[in-house]
Amino acid sequence: MAGTQAEDPTPISSEPKDIGYAGSIRRDLKLMEVPPQLVDEILEHGAEIKADSDASQAYLCTRDRTFLVKVNENTHHVALVDPDEGNEDIVMISALASSRFEVVDGVAPVDRIREMLCENPYIGDDDILMENDETTMSVGLYTLVDLQESTQVSLGEINEEIKHLGACEIDGFLRTLHDEYIKMVMEKIQSSVQERSFHLASFPAAEVENLVQAQGFNVQGIRGCLALLGSTRVDENGIELWEMDHNKVCVHYAKTMFGHGVSRITEFVHRWERMVPQGFHPAIEQLIGEAIVDVQKDTIKPFPKGQLPRECRSRVKAIFEEKESWSAEELKVYLADAKFPSDWNIDVALLEYCQKFRMTKEDPEMYCIRGSAFTAN
Repeated sequence: MAGTQAEDPTPISSEPKDIGYAGSIRRDLKLMEVPPQLVDEILEHGAEIKADSDASQAYLCTRDRTFLVKVNENTHHVALVDPDEGNEDIVMISALASSRFEVVDGVAPVDRIREMLCENPYIGDDDILMENDETTMSVGLYTLVDLQESTQVSLGEINEEIKHLGACEIDGFLRTLHDEYIKMVMEKIQSSVQERSFHLASFPAAEVENLVQAQGFNVQGIRGCLALLGSTRVDENGIELWEMDHNKVCVHYAKTMFGHGVSRITEFVHRWERMVPQGFHPAIEQLIGEAIVDVQKDTIKPFPKGQLPRECRSRVKAIFEEKESWSAEELKVYLADAKFPSDWNIDVALLEYCQKFRMTKEDPEMYCIRGSAFTAN
């Protein structure tokens, strides 16, 4: 492994030496060229090489990051010397290598995690976990170990993706939550909050959770729903409170109406305003990243970024398959949670995959896809 050193190197003599060959030459050793900044991490915490399902691409997974592994053929064989053999006048070659692995920056294939965890979203106590058929019960149910064994992603990035998806552990399995289940739980939470004269913006966690749980809901599912829309804090009396995020709550209620497909903005907003709890104020701007709003046509069409690929190139491709031109503001929202190579950001992605244009001098600047960036695929 290039760059690994357990101790200070012995000074290299400038005197010429003869070369000899050991009795048997090994050809089974694999060389790996690793960026210097990774050496200490690998030596301290270890790493694992994983291949994708068809063995077309290999990945190096450290504790927190995933890298691409490429095979480079050497022009000449690399001779490896055993420091314990030979003497002061002769160097003994004990192994030869005709190729090396090179570790390069890349994007972890995290979309496979979403595919697995969304196979069987949790829909409540009557879902597949309640079936008696053990074979049926195992369909689409995964543990953290299953994700580690079935994906080419580091543990740190797996946990990051679990959090991003809002998955929670229920009965030993990691589950995403079905939209209908979230809607049902939030209705119970809202009624429980009103029953105790609390406000949805901030309410005692244990008291409301117990009220909803008493109605037959799994406590982990309840907390999973709440975590998607808010966060907890402890007040000055040591009581844990749930505090709902204003925008997330408004978007949640908007998404419950997305099943209607394309809607008139005016009609949609009217129904939305009547649906949100008291004290919450919906605004059409909150739906950037969740729907395509066309003010000129007075239409709103669901297009949630949460259902798009996370890998940046695939995300850009999916965005422009939906609509040919986008504003910079829209694209930055839709790309905000995309997975980029470590030296990329949104601006680099726009430069690489998109191009600017204006229909007239008076029109705002827009982006369309750069076709040459996708011709290979």
